[in-house]
Amino acid sequence: MFVFLKTQDYRYRGLELRLRRPVNVPVAIMREVEAKFDEFYVGALPYRATGVMLMNLESQGLQPDLFGEHAQIERMEKIYAGVDALSRKYGKHTVFLGSSFKAMKGGQHLTERGDVARRKTQLLKGETQRKRIGIPYLGEVQ
Repeated sequence: MFVFLKTQDYRYRGLELRLRRPVNVPVAIMREVEAKFDEFYVGALPYRATGVMLMNLESQGLQPDLFGEHAQIERMEKIYAGVDALSRKYGKHTVFLGSSFKAMKGGQHLTERGDVARRKTQLLKGETQRKRIGIPYLGEVQ
């Protein structure tokens, strides 16, 4: 995988990381990123975006190992399958990481960009701030 940070002046800093085995849970991927994060992060720089590109994807299936890492990944897969089922049933932001609570409840922009767009204040019947009806925008109606 390739992990990168984009600075305010649109320059990229990143690092290619190789996983020891195929995984499909974010926790295993984040563990690898955390171990190498200081190699490409510069605290004094203001950042605009982050990203992860996954490469050499394989079909699902893990080979058991001697040290129990496979069992831990299997447990995490069950947790994520449960979260996915809840998201399908109740909406995509029903379950989220506790560390993301402030981001989920706070405003997206708290500066001059903080004005709420008209499309967000004039909701259709049955819509909420998080759940929108999938109608494509075709321009202003005359």
